[in-house]
Amino acid sequence: MPTKSSLLVPYFLLLVFATIELALVSRMVAFLHIQKTQVKTYQALGSDSLGFKIHVLPEKLSLNQGHTTNGAAGYGLVLSIALLAITFSFRNDTKHKRKLLAMTILLGLLVLFIMSAFIYVFAVTYLTSDNRINTRYAQSMNGAPYPIDSWTPETWYKALLLLPLANVDLTGAYQEMVAWRWWIFPYLMASILAFGWTAIVWIDERVPKRPSHGYVVYGNGDDGLQRKIAT
Repeated sequence: MPTKSSLLVPYFLLLVFATIELALVSRMVAFLHIQKTQVKTYQALGSDSLGFKIHVLPEKLSLNQGHTTNGAAGYGLVLSIALLAITFSFRNDTKHKRKLLAMTILLGLLVLFIMSAFIYVFAVTYLTSDNRINTRYAQSMNGAPYPIDSWTPETWYKALLLLPLANVDLTGAYQEMVAWRWWIFPYLMASILAFGWTAIVWIDERVPKRPSHGYVVYGNGDDGLQRKIAT
């Protein structure tokens, strides 16, 4: 059975996966902020030599899936650090059953949080994955935000990559957006592992343990009878 000290393993893994998820989402947020405040428009090549300008972000851009994932990653990061600290304290703490129960409940909430984010992000991405930019309409907008359809950052930049953009390479940014979406799954698996491991340790601590040592029976008389009876 897993021991209390072995909980350091799943909690450390959870910390690593949560940190990576948070870093990937943060990079996307920083990228979008730079594009909106500094770049503002991209130059697309058209049928003539001038081409046209297209705004870096559409008018109907949904960022909720990013906020949800960012919250789940932040919760996991803080929780994993706290759980690591609590696990270290078990060495000097004999009253740990309530702590293990609380840890199990908090990890269960984290699993539900990440699972909800996973379902929501993939559903929204699927619903907008077939969107395409109407180049004629975009050209008429003259650099204003594109108003047709709703988009996620990933599906918007996927559509932008289909346009002949000049002097800009958005492939890396798009790949990072895909990466953080798919990274939710291994992050979810890490949280389930931590939850299950903690639950097993908590259940094991609640079950009364039979003593593993024997006891000594002393007899009277000159022989001084001594027998060790194993339980």
